Amino acid sequence: MVQKSDLPFGSEFSPSQIELPELLDLAMTHAGDVKALQAAIQARFFSTHGAGNAKNQATLAMNCRLGMKAYGLIDEDANPTDFGRRLHSLRNNESKLYEALARHILLNLKGMALVQCIRDMTAAGEVVNLTTLRSGLAERGIHYPSGGKADTNLSIVMIDRTDLNEIRSYPTHVVDAFNREARHAMTLKQLDL
Repeated sequence: MVQKSDLPFGSEFSPSQIELPELLDLAMTHAGDVKALQAAIQARFFSTHGAGNAKNQATLAMNCRLGMKAYGLIDEDANPTDFGRRLHSLRNNESKLYEALARHILLNLKGMALVQCIRDMTAAGEVVNLTTLRSGLAERGIHYPSGGKADTNLSIVMIDRTDLNEIRSYPTHVVDAFNREARHAMTLKQLDL
């Protein structure tokens, strides 16, 4: 059996794919109904994706739902978690919404360990890429599998020295770096590299 990643999956749960306030509304509206939530996600965010193929669109919607679960917004049955409800209550204040999400990623989803790993590697003059970062994470006891979507997902969090300096001064700015890198990752994904 393949070991599950210690970092959350979320390629379709990305700022380049969804609008978080709207996604949170959908989660509340369709609480407890996996099929209805996925259908609503598909209709709202993925109806023009997947080369018009409904099956591909449904897969994207399912991956988005799984990303919501991985990030702790909903449970297995699509019920909003306490954290998901808290984010929903902040949906009309985007700065507070994304600050709460960034704090959650940093403190509860090994985000701080990821940022520290990148900081340490950068300070040591090491090249930071998917392969070296995976090794650096493994040295810290964080498993991140290689290949497939895992590499695309991890590329979302590849940040540079400027980002690190900004994050060091303003930790909540990690969301800006993640958002920017999500856009870059989606461009790479579209190029099918």
